[in-house]
Amino acid sequence: MSDVSYSKRKANAELDDHHWSAAFRSSRWFTRGWTLQESLAPTSVDFFSKEWRRLGDKVSLQTKIRQATRIPTSVLQGEPLSKLTIDDRLKWGEHRNTKLPEDRAYCLIGILGVQMTPFYGEGAAGAFKRLMEEAYTQRRFFQDLRLSDPHDDKRRIEERRGGLLEETRLLWIKGDAGKGKAMLLCGIVNELQRSTAMSHSFFFCQGTDHSMNNTTSVLRGLIYMLVSQRPWLASYLRKKYDQAGGALFEGANTWVALSDVFADMTHDTDLNTSWLLVDAVDECVTDLPKLLDLIVRTTTSTSRVKWLISSRNEAHIEQRLISIGQAVKLSLELEHNAKQVARAANGTFLWVALMMQELERPGSWDPLAMVQEAPEGLDQLYDSMMDRIVRLTKREADMCRLLLCTAATAYRPLYLAEIGSLCGLATGRKMVLVDAVTMISAKDYISGKMLGAALPSQWEMNHDLFMRSLELMSETLTRDMYGLVEPGYPIDEVETSDTDPLTAVRYSCIHWVDHLCDCSISDATSQDENLRDDGAVHMFLEKCYVYWLEALRLCRSMSAGVFSVSKLATLIQDARRFILYHKTVIEKHPLQVYASALVFSPPDSLIRRSFEHEELTGLSVRPCMQRAWSACLQTLEGHISYVRSVNFSHDSTLLASASHDGTVKIWQVISNECVQTLEGHGHGGFSVVFSHDSSLLASASADRTVKVWQAGSNNCVRILEGHSNTIRSVDFSHDSTLLASASDDCTVKVWHVGSGRCVLTLEGHSHSVMSVVFSHDSSLLASASEDSTVKVWQVGSNKCVQTLEGHSSFVDSVAFSHDSTLDTASLSVTLPHSQGVVGGQRRVCANLRR
Repeated sequence: MSDVSYSKRKANAELDDHHWSAAFRSSRWFTRGWTLQESLAPTSVDFFSKEWRRLGDKVSLQTKIRQATRIPTSVLQGEPLSKLTIDDRLKWGEHRNTKLPEDRAYCLIGILGVQMTPFYGEGAAGAFKRLMEEAYTQRRFFQDLRLSDPHDDKRRIEERRGGLLEETRLLWIKGDAGKGKAMLLCGIVNELQRSTAMSHSFFFCQGTDHSMNNTTSVLRGLIYMLVSQRPWLASYLRKKYDQAGGALFEGANTWVALSDVFADMTHDTDLNTSWLLVDAVDECVTDLPKLLDLIVRTTTSTSRVKWLISSRNEAHIEQRLISIGQAVKLSLELEHNAKQVARAANGTFLWVALMMQELERPGSWDPLAMVQEAPEGLDQLYDSMMDRIVRLTKREADMCRLLLCTAATAYRPLYLAEIGSLCGLATGRKMVLVDAVTMISAKDYISGKMLGAALPSQWEMNHDLFMRSLELMSETLTRDMYGLVEPGYPIDEVETSDTDPLTAVRYSCIHWVDHLCDCSISDATSQDENLRDDGAVHMFLEKCYVYWLEALRLCRSMSAGVFSVSKLATLIQDARRFILYHKTVIEKHPLQVYASALVFSPPDSLIRRSFEHEELTGLSVRPCMQRAWSACLQTLEGHISYVRSVNFSHDSTLLASASHDGTVKIWQVISNECVQTLEGHGHGGFSVVFSHDSSLLASASADRTVKVWQAGSNNCVRILEGHSNTIRSVDFSHDSTLLASASDDCTVKVWHVGSGRCVLTLEGHSHSVMSVVFSHDSSLLASASEDSTVKVWQVGSNKCVQTLEGHSSFVDSVAFSHDSTLDTASLSVTLPHSQGVVGGQRRVCANLRR
């Protein structure tokens, strides 16, 4: 550094920075454009005075360099520049000078990690424009390439598995799964990160995550980390990315393109030794052989990369890697000092539990010999159990296989009576739970055998369970199975006896549709056979549908019936309409499925036609029903007087109703159940409305009050009083801070919801105000009155900005269109009692200009 002089020496001959540190910090070297790259690119940079005395390197002088350049210490120590934002890196060049104006941009090419050809003569502005376009394109490129940050994946694995001890690295290896492979790699990565000389890239496969269990994801993760540490390598990929964009990383040819690029990167002459680490390659379930072939190819063709991979003990992986002559295997299986039981159990508690069951059997007088002879590992133990089945007679062996497959395919553990009926065995009617196949490992084992043709396939089992369920229900289900006799017999008083006729068919009643769907998904021919006219489902519904509904309620599983029928809605829409329309009465009184549900269904209903023989006899007068189902999906009943107002919550899951009986009811839309009844008004309710965030509910009543309720509870949080007559209508502003009310006292009041204070009283109508509504931007308020006018008010003042006239009778409803935020908004009002209009209604529209 020609402008930094060292001219004094301490007695002990050590350099004293007192005389040159100020000159060092203000040196022209730190103001030149191109020296910015010179200070950061090399791993080591030594600084000398003009007398050629060594002042130090960029690590020992990092504090002074940071003071002179504002470059963070972490960057001087080797932190990848890609971890900093583009703006942060641009600041380092703000006060640097170059001889040519374009060089102020060109000297930042390496700092931003981009590839750009200099064009002298384009000027500083043109150069910076190209530089920024390239930098932001590069950033989008990294965003598209990145699936997740492997650093975050590594940190999450460390946290989930207890973390690594920084000083004492104690690893207790136990069992194939959970022996610490991932944590071992995490520790190795930590060590590699301490060196900036070697680049490293790692990826942690996860079989349960679709974005991290395929070869393309592995390769994208490795490339992402490589180009993050060595930005010039991005040029290999940018050629293809600039042509295809983000589509490069999606599609059938992604692996081919990325593997070729990756191979070129590993042969780059400027690339130093790079460590590539992949954990749990056995969990890479898609195209694993391609990844293993790439590892073999790059390992044998270049000396610039070293691979470190981990996996479970799987032979096919070893077969792929055996061609690498210099490969070293490190096995984590250390069993030679373990006792016999521990070795045989292979660290699996379930193996020990099953072995103990064997030892408890009569004749187990030599336990150690039995343990020594027992197969090692769960699968081997299950194999030995299957061998015992094979040695039975053919009939017994077939029945054992059927029992195992049935238990493994069922949606829940089966009772003895249920599995016996499904398998065609006489087992009695006692409710004994069969838990032979409840462990996941046992289910996986049996499923594997079913896939391998050693046992009936899953499709066969689902189809058999579906068909057997229909047979059992057709044979068992009938009218009034519990002998209730009276149609009004309440379900709460029904008791289950020891001779319950539904014991053997409870599972079938609830899950037959599930097995139908499972076997239909994998076999379109089966679906056509099962669901065609006069097929199994058609015949069952035609013969047993109402009996099935009765059975579902007796099993306390009516909701399961709703879900099952919904699965078949496209093909059995009539059955769905039947259960929705009559659900309430059947739920209270199961036998009403015959007394009222059939009679009050449309004559063209498939269910009614199929079960005409079950309708009540002796009826001299029958209701006159529409030929087909109407547009009405559900009827909500519960009020004891007429309903004046209804309003949906804004997520459409709830419906509120206000009645003349003085109550407000809140209904669950899907199930049509009343989930809440709000009481408190002294007279009938006239209006009810949800706030726009659905957290509050407001109700207006003839008792001259507005009550504000907390949705989801019976808690009345505010009572608004001030009107001198019946309140006809209420509405929330769209930010839910204001509430408007319209009354028979000819006024409209605007209330502050939080405080309950009346902030505005609007006067101008000469008769009762029937309806009030906010515009969708809450800047306007409209009111409709019996004086045949609609008035539009400016919210925040009592100014009436427009009076709309034209009706010949009172106006009882008003609404804004959803484009009320525009300069021109439409206001639509309905006049229910105008004469000379079809249906007694006329629609009048007005345009508002503000």
